[in-house]
Amino acid sequence: VLLEATVQRVDSIRIDEWGVTLYAPGAAWSPEENQFARADGFEDWPAMRGWFEETHGLPFPGILICWK
Repeated sequence: VLLEATVQRVDSIRIDEWGVTLYAPGAAWSPEENQFARADGFEDWPAMRGWFEETHGLPFPGILICWK
């Protein structure tokens, strides 16, 4: 075991050419793209968008797991 952590929340997510949309229970919102990309380990939004486009294709529907 390298690490144990608690899942705080799981939300649906959509990444497309224009940005990120998070779908939490009862709400949908778009975070600031560069801040979101950096929090996920990317240099910036263009780097994140490019990686998702090349790796998964856009639009990318998925889930966002938020750890405590």
